[in-house]
Amino acid sequence: MRSVSGSTTAPRQRVGTALDDVESPQTLLEGKPETTTSERVFALLESIAIAATGFASMLFVTHTTGDALMCLASWGMLYFCLCHLVKHRVKRFVLVVIICLSAIGVVLLLFSKGLLVPDVRNKVMVIYAKEHIWPPGLVTAGIMASIKHVLGALRYAELHGAVAVKVVFIDGHYSDPAMPSLNYFSYFFQQPMIMKDGLEQTADLSRLPEVHFNQKFKKYGAWGGFQKMIEGSQSATYPLTYALDREGVNRLMHKYLRLHPTIAQKIDNFKATHLKDADVVIGVHYRGTDTAEHWPYKKTPYEKYFAEVDKVLPELLKEKGLEAGKAKIRIFVASDEAAFLDKMKERYPGQVVSNTDSPRLTPDQYAAATEGLTNSPDVQVSNYMKGESTIVDAILLAAGEYLIKGRSNVSEFAFAFNMNMGVSQIFLDITRIPKGNF
Repeated sequence: MRSVSGSTTAPRQRVGTALDDVESPQTLLEGKPETTTSERVFALLESIAIAATGFASMLFVTHTTGDALMCLASWGMLYFCLCHLVKHRVKRFVLVVIICLSAIGVVLLLFSKGLLVPDVRNKVMVIYAKEHIWPPGLVTAGIMASIKHVLGALRYAELHGAVAVKVVFIDGHYSDPAMPSLNYFSYFFQQPMIMKDGLEQTADLSRLPEVHFNQKFKKYGAWGGFQKMIEGSQSATYPLTYALDREGVNRLMHKYLRLHPTIAQKIDNFKATHLKDADVVIGVHYRGTDTAEHWPYKKTPYEKYFAEVDKVLPELLKEKGLEAGKAKIRIFVASDEAAFLDKMKERYPGQVVSNTDSPRLTPDQYAAATEGLTNSPDVQVSNYMKGESTIVDAILLAAGEYLIKGRSNVSEFAFAFNMNMGVSQIFLDITRIPKGNF
């Protein structure tokens, strides 16, 4: 553009405001047309399909693994996969059809295969060691956690009319190549466990159909286990009587779990040698080593146990009308830490007894024991002895009038094994559990 003087000038810049950049309602409406009825219907069907598939997936994983977190994770993964498909413009109709058919198929498969409530009536149940989903085939459960799996199977067998329960536990922690079989459950307990009254232990079960719980995608199978039949909805059982009370677990133990004669004899010999003439017997179990790696990410101080022993012993002596200086006191101590046993012997000289066959670790060995004694490379005993010593410890912990314990399946077994014990449960605080049912 030319000025009056004839010179050329640059075009004027438009000075705008923030309002100039705002699209008018009319423009917005024209640029984003209203969705059609068919699109709204497809969107609704898509939402229903996602919800149905999520529910089916959650149902499937819950009944397979019994783990609520895995259930939630499976739904989350499914949801994000669907979002990814939608984002990449997979035809909604095809997507909805695939999702609905998949959801229906999963549910029908579960029911047709008896995966929701496996039919074991008049059959023999065969259970296996619980495995991790990842890495495949990994077994890290300690022997007493596996015994809880057995107790849950026994309860299921009673509720659903099974004739017997057989156990096949084979792993790298307790199966011993030097033994006649790799099935370590048979090292310590007699089987099969007969459920039907009047049927002899030696009865021929070979003609009865068997239901095997070693499939991955099967309720109570390799990824699930029967622990929830005992511990209920809790992720960990301390104490274990959330789904079944103390009396119920005690009954299962004494009715069906028959110790191998070698184990029973060893326990009897220890009692006769160390506990027979004692006026007061209490059990103390300290589970240390890797416990700082689990919530609440700290180990319970030894002093907390000492203080509880100092409270409990005078109460028991008073209850029996005994004097502290004259009574014969025995404290059976079980622990995976050698230091705890040493400290107990120092504090209560002449009163502490323990199973000398039980392996224990020193502080420099704790880091490698990510599952305690179960997988520690520093345990210098055979796989057989590792299992035997644990079971012997658990039963001897229940041999007294009182048990002082922390979080562990070993002392949980003792808690249920003897209902005539009072119990002090030490964790974030101290809980007193009276004798009898709980």
